[in-house]
Amino acid sequence: MKITRILFPQLPFIARITEKNKDSYYKNYIPYAYNFLLGAHYIVLILSSFYVIPSGKIGLESTMGVYQKDAKKPGLHFKIPFIQGVTSVDVKSKIAHYGA
Repeated sequence: MKITRILFPQLPFIARITEKNKDSYYKNYIPYAYNFLLGAHYIVLILSSFYVIPSGKIGLESTMGVYQKDAKKPGLHFKIPFIQGVTSVDVKSKIAHYGA
């Protein structure tokens, strides 16, 4: 215990952990860690649900690998994560110049 007090004098909560109450100390933080990981998972899911199609492109949406009939116009759209995917296709006119 003296080693932790020497190494971490600015962290008094570490000095209070003893072998006697170590298990109960860490058990109190398990629900907090679980809730933090669950919240982080939900944030990632929500942020991956939105996508943007830039101007000059259209979006072809596929559900479980099957493409839908309608194309998505440029703008902000919503999809179901891990089930739907979007492929953007360039629809701008391209001019090719051939030298003679």
